[in-house]
Amino acid sequence: MRLPLTLLLVFSAIIRGSTLHAQPLPPESPAERAPFSSRVRFEITAGPAFEVAVAGERASQRAALAVPTVAISVASWLDYTAEGHLSRHVSPVSGNVFGIVPIGFRVHHGTRTQLHLAAGAGLVWTDLDGLHGVEQRRNFLTQIGVGITREGANRAGVSLEARFFHLSNLHAAPPNLGMEMFAILVGYRLPR
Repeated sequence: MRLPLTLLLVFSAIIRGSTLHAQPLPPESPAERAPFSSRVRFEITAGPAFEVAVAGERASQRAALAVPTVAISVASWLDYTAEGHLSRHVSPVSGNVFGIVPIGFRVHHGTRTQLHLAAGAGLVWTDLDGLHGVEQRRNFLTQIGVGITREGANRAGVSLEARFFHLSNLHAAPPNLGMEMFAILVGYRLPR
């Protein structure tokens, strides 16, 4: 029993006295290396919106739309987005629509010039009293869009997007005519 204990002590002294060399770590990819704050971007887009599928017997709505966005890079080709939805309906019924689109994703391709496809869903509040089929204050919004963004050297960018969105009450109260609108949005992405 004394010999194994002696061998164990000698072996541990040798290991302790020697320097162990491990393989160097492989370099990290930029996405792994980047802190969370460098993956977050802020954007603002705005433009006109037009009702494209008029439900019931009402006239087509026209509005001005503004969309502040927080985009978080999930992968080199995918962003999670959370957006605000602020619109002022000007004709024929005037009123406001504001809300949040917390479920959003944008798939993009390219480096400085990025083509993207976006989708999202959220909740909006309206005061479009007198607009048949959208009288309820709380409504739901789904949207899809396609666009292009051109980034500069400081990662700031300008964008152009065509967006289709549907606003309805999801049959919470009759009638559920909803509103389908098309918007052309021009935007600016703040530098990182």
